[in-house]
Amino acid sequence: AYWAIQSIGAISVSLNAWWIAEELKYALSDSETTVVIVDVERLDRLSDDLLREVGVKHAIVVRGDARPGVVPWSEVVADHGAKLPDVSIHPDDDATILYTSGTTGFPKGAVGSNRNHVTNVWNGLFRAAQNAALADPSVPRPAKKQPKALWTFPFFHIAGVTGVSVAPATGGALVTQYKWDPADA
Repeated sequence: AYWAIQSIGAISVSLNAWWIAEELKYALSDSETTVVIVDVERLDRLSDDLLREVGVKHAIVVRGDARPGVVPWSEVVADHGAKLPDVSIHPDDDATILYTSGTTGFPKGAVGSNRNHVTNVWNGLFRAAQNAALADPSVPRPAKKQPKALWTFPFFHIAGVTGVSVAPATGGALVTQYKWDPADA
């Protein structure tokens, strides 16, 4: 969903999964979100009236059953012969809105541009190259294989979004859990 949003030049607004309905309502209204992609737990917090009130035109549900008027994720990702639109996306276009913790009042929507996220990727790649250059050459290096990471950062945090950007840039994979399970991890 994140990369689909980016590829059409839209803005991804990742919201805190622990927020209650009023907090979600505030951020959806503040960000002027028109489409939500939520799991059934978040959908249960978002009544049809609330979604209409804040201007959401389309709701898509993953991990759960869709109620009337809500589109199931399986329908969205079904192959309908869709092609990416021909859009012009510029480095300084807005790409994300991530909300602060709101410790001094309502959370603030922090806007990130495409350039911000590419810079985060390049900084990570530079750091990895620097570490490799400084590594002791006498220490055996493991065989190259696809990098994988158990990703524990929430995707409503900049570290989570950065991981979503760094993984494809390095050929890596993120392993996630819907809910933290130490034994499974």
